[in-house]
Amino acid sequence: MKPAALLLPILFLTSTSLAQPASVTFRVNMKVKMLEGSFKPDSGDIVRVAGSFNDWGNSRDTLTDVAPIDSVYQKTVSLATGPIEYKFVKTMRGGLDWEGGANRTYTVSHSGGMVPIDWFDRDSMVSTFISGTVTFRVNMAAFETMQWFLPHLDSLSVRGSMSDFVRLVAEPLPPFYRGAFTYSGLGLELPYRYHIRMDSASAVARFPGWLQNRDFFEYEYAYARGGGNRMRTNLGVQSEYYADIHPDYVMRNSSDTCRVTLRVNMAPAARHSVPFDPIADTLEIAFQDFLWSSAQMKNQGVFASRLRMSRQTPFDSVWSASFRVKGKAHGGLMYVYRYTKANQSYVEEGGGVGIYRPNRVRLIQLLSPNVFPSGYVAPIDTWQKDPPMPVESLPFPLSVGEKEKPEVPAETRLHQNYPNPFNPT
Repeated sequence: MKPAALLLPILFLTSTSLAQPASVTFRVNMKVKMLEGSFKPDSGDIVRVAGSFNDWGNSRDTLTDVAPIDSVYQKTVSLATGPIEYKFVKTMRGGLDWEGGANRTYTVSHSGGMVPIDWFDRDSMVSTFISGTVTFRVNMAAFETMQWFLPHLDSLSVRGSMSDFVRLVAEPLPPFYRGAFTYSGLGLELPYRYHIRMDSASAVARFPGWLQNRDFFEYEYAYARGGGNRMRTNLGVQSEYYADIHPDYVMRNSSDTCRVTLRVNMAPAARHSVPFDPIADTLEIAFQDFLWSSAQMKNQGVFASRLRMSRQTPFDSVWSASFRVKGKAHGGLMYVYRYTKANQSYVEEGGGVGIYRPNRVRLIQLLSPNVFPSGYVAPIDTWQKDPPMPVESLPFPLSVGEKEKPEVPAETRLHQNYPNPFNPT
């Protein structure tokens, strides 16, 4: 009995040691933002870290500049071991300024550690001051054909990091709409989306579910960006198709249909931190363009925004599901895969607010302009947890027309002619 009595305290001490938190030091270089004037610590600006470890709270975990000469801010936090996601956020006089792009990641070990130093917003270049007019111009032909945009009832705008949204008005020759605003600032990286303000009375009838969450229906899902924000980096006029959908990529008739099959290899999901169990878990396609899936519900009467998949054979890792796309609609498919555990928790691919390519995009391949096949089997996808997600190239150009004002060259050089036109050999 004596050995058993000695064993109990040993197990107790080991269990307690595993539960001890680890010290992790977060560090970020604020020098670029200080030189640009968007971070002024002497005026009260501070920088914090927010992430999965503190419920993404932007009012806690303030970093301090230990050695002011290097402008590196840091804070040590006690965290549980395992993977975390986080971002740095500036709390300025005018509000909050989150880092863009994908979440940062770090794995906390039992011994803790120091997060590698990086620039705020991953930006190591000091931007120069620019000023001028930014003009948005969008072609609504496809959405008018599908009757997802009714010009006599709905209104159109651009919304992003501007101080206010920009109203778009119809040009003399529709289906173009345009609007402009004056920009002044350090560099030009303007995230934005087009936005349809739908007529309330007709939207309820046009789009099932619209009343429950208008934003998901009224904000644009740009297919070339996987549903993420657009980014404007130039002054002048830029012409685009709404949601990147060309008018030749539309089922024009309500009788047009196409049977689509999507397939995915789930082998990588078996190695996820919450692994996929092909026996016990439920796998689904989760469609991410709410306007598109709602229109399919209206066109077909019944359409699942999350579609259950089945295993092709009991022995492989490929799963599939088939569904019908019915006009009037476009042939773009925006989706992610998600699996649900027995306790109803789930793991989903991609995601993130405003980031680049948070969703998958597949495109039904046309037979000719506006002519879709009766059936389409897409190439096999492969499970991928983090964005950017795979996006197929659209079959039509994304921009419309030419820029109204040609860019001015920064410098002019005269080089030696080559090849020499007078060389006889």
